[in-house]
Parts: sequence; structure tokens; C-alpha cells
Amino acid sequence: MAEQTSPPPDVTIASPSLSRLEGLRLSGEDDTRTLRAALHAISREPERARRQLVIRGDGDIGLSEALFLPGDIDIIVDGEARFVPLVEGTPFLVARGRPIADPLALRHDAPRGATRLVLVDETAAARLPVGSHLWVQDDSPLQGCPNSKGLPQAQLLRIVGQTEAEIALDEPLQYDFTVAAGARASLTRTFCDLRFENLRWGSFEAPVGGTGLDLAFHTGLLISGFDVENTRTVADPDDRHATLNRNGITLRHSTRAQLHDIRGTSLGWYLLSIAGACHHVRVSEIHGEICRHVASTNWNGPGQPIDLLIENGSARQSTFAGFDSHDVGRDLHYRRLHSHDGLDAGFQMRTSNWLLEECTATGNASNGFMWRAEKLKQASGDAVFDGQTALHNGIVRHCDFHGNGTRGVYSHGPLVLENCRITDNGREYSLTDAGGVHLPSGRVSDCVVAGNCGAAFRVPTTNVTPRNYGQVDILGGEAPHDPDRQRVLVSGPPEGLGACPVLVDRLVALGYPSDAIATRDGDAGAVDEGLALRRTRFSAEAMEGNVTLVAGRGEIRNPNIRSLGTDAPRTALQVDDVGGHPGGRLQVEIADGVAVIRSLCRDGRPDSDDDRRLQWRIL
Repeated sequence: MAEQTSPPPDVTIASPSLSRLEGLRLSGEDDTRTLRAALHAISREPERARRQLVIRGDGDIGLSEALFLPGDIDIIVDGEARFVPLVEGTPFLVARGRPIADPLALRHDAPRGATRLVLVDETAAARLPVGSHLWVQDDSPLQGCPNSKGLPQAQLLRIVGQTEAEIALDEPLQYDFTVAAGARASLTRTFCDLRFENLRWGSFEAPVGGTGLDLAFHTGLLISGFDVENTRTVADPDDRHATLNRNGITLRHSTRAQLHDIRGTSLGWYLLSIAGACHHVRVSEIHGEICRHVASTNWNGPGQPIDLLIENGSARQSTFAGFDSHDVGRDLHYRRLHSHDGLDAGFQMRTSNWLLEECTATGNASNGFMWRAEKLKQASGDAVFDGQTALHNGIVRHCDFHGNGTRGVYSHGPLVLENCRITDNGREYSLTDAGGVHLPSGRVSDCVVAGNCGAAFRVPTTNVTPRNYGQVDILGGEAPHDPDRQRVLVSGPPEGLGACPVLVDRLVALGYPSDAIATRDGDAGAVDEGLALRRTRFSAEAMEGNVTLVAGRGEIRNPNIRSLGTDAPRTALQVDDVGGHPGGRLQVEIADGVAVIRSLCRDGRPDSDDDRRLQWRIL
């Protein structure tokens, strides 16, 4: 046990529902027994007021063992007090509910979207209190996500009404629960509407602690302010400290949780792990340094996270992807997050049905973003997939991936990439496939892909399953590069998958020659039978120059100047005076490969006296 080296803290506890605790002072040494006794005393009091444990003051509060929450009790810190472990591996606070009764079998199938259950026992429903919670489960594996672990489907629901054999639920079922798969419902002990405010766990000066908040079967949870520190360095991500200290917060099988202002430094695993049947979770202002992941959905029990929003956060020096999902979870939304200077990818998704929006990844050692099929094995140094993992409905929108070590975007699935910037990636490695955007199917629209080491687009990636291989559309966007160093597109299917179905439409690839397309590495200029180019600009010609009007008229001939028909051009022509007769206003007409400039008088007539010298530039 560590000795108390800091001065005794000025910390007292109180409870609105138990006046005899008012002003009880903590020792600053081992306060485990005192706090456990206070929590049990509060839990036994009639709920005249909200049950709360309030801790006031500053200083360290030592724990030799975890605190276990015996009931619905808020914990609020008023001041700078910090809980610290006295023994290596000690967790902070455990509040785990569970099923507490034998499961009741369903009489009929309960389809997805239903809000009622019918039980075999015709009197059982009447014995289940309105307002209590049910754990509904069967043995069917989760659908709609890769689910490589084969986890079964489950959901936590509240009872809002009942008859003798029928139960009314507070929200629709997320799955088809069938009698054939053993559909059943169990009454649970669920924590309701708890508040944890301004909690601090661990210290760089204290022994390495265990998980901070270990929470399961909660509804209406509010965490406002949680900070965790631990003794672990980024240089040794998998040392014994990583095993001892698991997560800052573990949340499982909970609904309608809100977590705000979550911070952590030097954690063995995750700052926040969201696992099992967690539904309707909102996370904001989450910031972590030196974590395995700052936030991730995870395997851990039946069910999967559904309807999750993580926004306004940052990850620095993560040992794996800063923000992540395992291969379970759907309806996930990651927004306004920044992941930088990590040892792996900035962002990684491994499930389906998600949106990454307004995020940035900079300076990470591996990919800026990766959508990875789980079940990845290594054989003879090559990546090999089992052929069963199907990914779908992944969207990356308004994101910026800059200066990452290998690739800007690397996907094993049919990615939709919209209005993103992928720039200067792949500088740390001399990989032939480093650089811009890699995907086996999907759509890239209105993106800027510039300055990457390697082709701007590589379609598809080498190691894909047939289930993730298909049409790729590159629509609009810009790829301004150095033609001596890079290609616009390297396309071609893995062996045995047939032609590479790629459509390139309205891409502006100025600075490239027209043969900057290859169907295989080193095979420049060959056109694969599955490759279609439409209204796409390739040219290594000059992007600016001068022209002198003669009798009020001049021409600029350059293959970079092209009309795109009814679509708005992706570039504009800027024309400025350099010298000569002032002349009238200028009228510019653009056709393929040529721009005609005419000088007009104020009344619209041609100005044949205009002999100005003009400077032009393609934007």
C-alpha cells in the first residue's frame, strides 16, 4: 500500500437525505470504509429527497478497494478533490445492474418495430411493475454489422403498461425476437437517472489504478465532468500497466446516457468503452492523450450499441486509432473530432451504418482514416480475408486528412467520401500504395486529393472480399499533382474478380498528362474495360500566361481550358490588366481547349481600339 505523502485533505462529505453525514471529514489515507458506510447509509434512507453523496473540498481521497454503488445515489464533488488508488489495479466505482429474475419465455414472435410482448405465462406480466426494466434477448446473432464474435441480439426496455400476459414497452424493438431462437424477457435491477459530477480518478503520483467508472444497466445516466490520470507512457503501449488499468469509463447495456466533459491521460485501454446493448448515447467534449482508443464501441456481452453520437473531442498520441469502433454497432455518428500524432490510424471503423463528419486526422503514423474488415489474418506476409465480412453504409463527409504516415483514406468497404480534403499523406513510408484514397467500391465526390505520395486514387485495394467489391464513382473534385511523381488513378481488380468498374466524371486533374491512368502499377495509359472517363481534365500544360488583344480580341489556347457542358466548370479563368489601352469591359467565352476574350464598349459594341496586354490564370 502506498504511503500518504501529501498533507491531509480538507475534504468533507454530506447528503441531503441523511443529515448525520453532514460535515464528516475524510482522513486522506484509506477512506474506503468511510465512503462505503456512507453510501450504504444513504441507500437505506427513505427517498424524501434525492439520494446524493456530496464531497466538498480539495485533496486526495485514498481507496484501497473499489466503491460499489448500493442503489440510485448521485455522487457529486464540489471542489478539486481527487480519488486515488492506494493499491495497484484498484478500480474506482462499480455500479452494475443485472437481470434479477428467471427469464420468461415469449408466446409469440416479437418483430422489429413492435412495442408489445406476449408471454407464455399468462399471469406473469401482471406481476411485473410498470416502470421497471426488462432485458429482452434471444439466441439469434446480431444482424446489420459484421459481428465476427457471433454475439446474440438483446435490448434493455422499460415497461409502460401490462395486462395479465401482455407487456407494453417504452420504445420499439430493434430486432426480430423469435420463439424459435428462444426469445425471452427478464426483470432487471437497473440504475435510473444517476448523476456523477466533477469526478476525478487517479494521479501520476499514485499507483496504477483500474477502471474508473464500471457501469452497466443504467437508464437516464448523466456524467458531467470526469477526469482520469494514470502512470503509463506512449512508448510502451502494452506493458503491464496497460493490463492493470483498463478503461476510464466502461458503459454497458444502458440507454439514454449523456456524457459531457470527459478527459483522460495515460490509460492502458480506452478513455470510454461503449459496449453491449447501449442505445441512445450522447457524448460531447471528450479529450484523451496516450490511450489505446479515446472512444470505441466494443464487444462485451449480448447486443450492440445503437444510436450513438460522439462529438467535439480530440485524441493525441493514441497507441491505436484515436476514435474507433469494433465490428458491432450501428447508427453511429462521429462529429467534429480531431485525432493527431498517434502511433496508428487517426480514425478506424470496423462496423456498418455510420457517419464520420467534420473530423480531422493529422500527423498519425498510419492512415488518416481506415474502414477495416475485422477477421483479418496473416498468411505468408499477405493480408487474407475470410470472405464473409460484408461492410455497408459508411459515409465520410467534410473531413480533412493531412500529413498522415501511409494513406489519407483506406477502405475495405463501399465507402462514400464527400467534400473531403486528403493532402500530403504517405510521406513517412516508401510504400507503392501509400498516398491518397484507396477503396474497392463506393463513391468519391467533390474531394481535393493533393500532394500525397502515390496515386491520388487506388481502386480497388488489393485485399478485398467479393462481397465488398463493386462499382467506384469518382465525381467532381480536384487532384492537382506533380506528374513526374504521381498518378491520378491506379485501377484494376484483384485477381479473379473481373473488370474494374470505375467511373471518373468531372474530376479536375490539372498538372497531370492524359496518360496518368493505369490499370496496374507501372502500366500507364492502358484503359481497363471497366474504366470510364467522362468530362475529366488531364493536362501538364501551363496554368497561367499572357495574351495581347488585337483589335479588341484575343485567344488563349490551352487543353486545361474546357467547357463542361451544362455542368458548372470546376475551374475559373482569372484575367487581369497588365498594360496598354484601358479599353472596355471584357467578355470571356470558354470552349474545349480555348478561351476567346473580347473587349466591349459601355454600350455593348466591340471595342476595336483595345490592345491591352492581359495576364490569365486558371483557378
